[in-house]
Amino acid sequence: MEKLFPYRNEPKLNLTVSSCAIQLPYHRIVYLESINKRIQIYTENKVYTVYTTLDALYKELDETIFMRAQRSYIVNMEHIMALHFDHLIMDNDVRIVTSRSQRTLLKQQYQAFLLRLAENPTKP
Repeated sequence: MEKLFPYRNEPKLNLTVSSCAIQLPYHRIVYLESINKRIQIYTENKVYTVYTTLDALYKELDETIFMRAQRSYIVNMEHIMALHFDHLIMDNDVRIVTSRSQRTLLKQQYQAFLLRLAENPTKP
C-alpha cells in the first residue's frame, strides 16, 4: 500500500479553503505569506487563501522543515535554492527578504536542516 501512496503518512497541513476541508502535504508547500489578514499558501502549482494568522499556522507546522523568514513569511526549507545575507531565493524564483534581527538564527536553522538532510537524505 505504501508503494501506491508514497505520501500517505507524510505530515499535512489541514486547512479550510472556501468552505472545503483540504489536507496539504508539507512537501508541496513552498511558502506562506500574510497579506491584509489573509494567508496565501503557495504550492508548486497553486495558491490557496485562508483567513487565519501566520502565527496559528506556524504552530501547526514542523519547525524542522519550516522557518519564519520574517514577520510576513514562513518558508519550507526544502524549497530554498539559496540563502544570502539578507534574503532567500525559493525554487520558484521568488526572493524573500529575511528579518534583520533573526538572520543569525535563520542561518543556524537552515544549516541544521541541511545537516539532517545530509545525514538522512530520504527524510528532512
